[in-house]
Amino acid sequence: MQVVREHDPSGRDVELFRRHFYSSGKGLGVEGSKGAELADGLTIKDGDYKLVKTRFSAFFATHLDSVLKTSGIKNLVIVGKHKIYI
Repeated sequence: MQVVREHDPSGRDVELFRRHFYSSGKGLGVEGSKGAELADGLTIKDGDYKLVKTRFSAFFATHLDSVLKTSGIKNLVIVGKHKIYI
């Protein structure tokens, strides 16, 4: 399973305080944009489940909990890549 953060180009699924970034349809993490790409070395393979999140948490307002329960998954390995801008 891959969890990705993607947004509608209109910004309708973005937090209210960030919507102004999407007025041009080119906000961060817009589906199909460079900002929504997976980190280098990660790919979604055939048969993988792609879970799209629109908030920082993969559990908030997603189907992750039900996917895990119905699949019988009881353990998770969580990895990620963070960029720090100073």
